[in-house]
Amino acid sequence: MSHLKFLYTIIFRRVSKLKIELEKTLLKYKGKDVVISLDSTGVKVTNRGEWMREKWKVRRGWIKVHAAVDDKNKQIVAMEITDETIYDNAKFGELVEQSIENVENKGGKVIQINADAAYDSNESFRISEEYNIKPVIKVRKPPPTARSKNPRKKYAKEFHELEYKEWKDKYDYGKRWYSEIPHSVVKRKFGEFVRATKKENMYHEAKLKYIFYNAMIYYDITGIPIWKNRNLHNHSKIWIREETVMQQSKKRAKFKYFHGIKNNAV
Repeated sequence: MSHLKFLYTIIFRRVSKLKIELEKTLLKYKGKDVVISLDSTGVKVTNRGEWMREKWKVRRGWIKVHAAVDDKNKQIVAMEITDETIYDNAKFGELVEQSIENVENKGGKVIQINADAAYDSNESFRISEEYNIKPVIKVRKPPPTARSKNPRKKYAKEFHELEYKEWKDKYDYGKRWYSEIPHSVVKRKFGEFVRATKKENMYHEAKLKYIFYNAMIYYDITGIPIWKNRNLHNHSKIWIREETVMQQSKKRAKFKYFHGIKNNAV
């Protein structure tokens, strides 16, 4: 079984070094206005069963995937990976900045942000206004006092005056559930946990899963695998070279394995 372990090591090292830019997996928007929805989810860092966790009091926590999803293609346009201690609204600004850059590079324009109450903060509304984007964020608390000048005030006031149902219909807030699609698909297709043990490799593995989700949509619409995308030409060369190295490694491992059996038989 030593040759199998050797091959697994080669595969693991290859995956750890695989670099794919999120933007390269996105479809073009062709001048369309884009609405993005934000959400996060937890990913287990081990595949231990819940019974083992309860019996042996094992707790390794989890990592969080923060993502922004567009309403046109249901693709992830921005993503951040953190540990469980980071709150959702702490990554609001970074997700918005990434979304604007990636969407604009693909010919679109972000005009609205949908988010649940976890992103309800003065900073989230301030950032939205700074980029001239409409913040459709479900607020938790009533608006501040009349003297307050924070940007959240007018949005919170409108939310409570219209009440949830009317507010939801006015801004088409139902599209926020689009942000849950990638999380559901990734967990069903690739599992709810990561196999890596080092923190940086955990983050990298989780990121690759979501990038491959984008790649599946890209292939479904265009019929072109991402490694044949002209924008990924340099990456393709790397993959081809690594594929050749891996095939050679398989041959060497196979030769050593059978050569060892032959010597033992003699």
